[in-house]
Amino acid sequence: LPSRMAPRVRPCRLLAAALLVAGSVFFLVASSLSFVAAPRGAEVTRVGQASAAAPQQWQLASTAALVASMPTPAHAGGMFDFGITLPFVAITFLTMMATLNALWYAPVTAEVDDRNAKLLKTLSEATDMLSKADEIQVEYTEQIRE
Repeated sequence: LPSRMAPRVRPCRLLAAALLVAGSVFFLVASSLSFVAAPRGAEVTRVGQASAAAPQQWQLASTAALVASMPTPAHAGGMFDFGITLPFVAITFLTMMATLNALWYAPVTAEVDDRNAKLLKTLSEATDMLSKADEIQVEYTEQIRE
């Protein structure tokens, strides 16, 4: 199972990593590669920016892309999720069991039983004929000796 899921998971993780790297590079290029923070209390304004408090459209887009590429929480839809799914699965299983029993297993079982009865009848007839043949052979052998 993990080997079948690996090809699906790997491209998703690669896509998330690529989006993260692309967003980081775009952020660094857009912010003029400034790695040093401004002093406290100093308001930094750049050309094309209204203020540092209002995020720009590219920041919102990159944040949305990163959030969209994040994996879902581990508890959602886990192995032991006993919400509405457990009764639904139980009802589906019982319905399918009754349907298959009525439409498939009962007719097939009847055919197999009929076939077994015919084979048993043929085998008993063959056994009877063989015993008759043995009796006739014994009788002819006695007639030849006389």
